[in-house]
Amino acid sequence: MVCNLAEGTPPSRSPPSILLHGLRTTHQLLTASPPVDVVVAKDGSGDHDTISAAVAAAPPGGSRYIIHIKEGLYQEKVEVLQRSNVMLIGDGAARTEII
Repeated sequence: MVCNLAEGTPPSRSPPSILLHGLRTTHQLLTASPPVDVVVAKDGSGDHDTISAAVAAAPPGGSRYIIHIKEGLYQEKVEVLQRSNVMLIGDGAARTEII
């Protein structure tokens, strides 16, 4: 709470505006659908069948490379060590699993 003692005003019950801005920005990031570069799907409907193949297709360096991983169980070891700026986005923790 914020209290302006000099003016004798009661404490404000609203969060500071900088916090609200941060929450809005985080919410936008979590709910927005960023444009993806490739899609991984077990059923063959995507650009790749495996996450490893999608990561291998990422260009070295450069701008962010976004990989959308559709719902499914992916049993593979994924290494992103030789690539930078790779972002993996699934359909949710309960729907997209990498083991």
